[in-house]
Amino acid sequence: MRVGSVAATLSREVLDACRDVQSGQRHRYLLLRLSDEHRIEVDSSGIGNDHGQVLQELPETRCRWVLYDFTDTPRGGLALITWLPERATIKERLLYTAATRVLRAELPGIDLTIDVEDRTELSYAALFTHTT
Repeated sequence: MRVGSVAATLSREVLDACRDVQSGQRHRYLLLRLSDEHRIEVDSSGIGNDHGQVLQELPETRCRWVLYDFTDTPRGGLALITWLPERATIKERLLYTAATRVLRAELPGIDLTIDVEDRTELSYAALFTHTT
């Protein structure tokens, strides 16, 4: 799929890992990144329920996506969080914002989509006040 003038593609690894998150196997969350070749790839993954671990893995100056399974919470579902830190370049922020459409279109079962710029927006309480 094209993002602006650049084609962004989703790796097979992301699709497989997303299925693992949805089925409750192997991963609780995925940290995704956009490679220099504009390919959406798995950066890391985790299996625990420690929300703080996800926050620690987010870089201060680089954008990322987090695909997180919230099915055991009152809100429930699968969240796609676009991490757009203020210290990232404008170009990178724009690329990630545009490429989020690729993820929404190609990843099944996303219940909640959130763009955040600050770690405080990623608290459980803050996440549950957002809408899709």
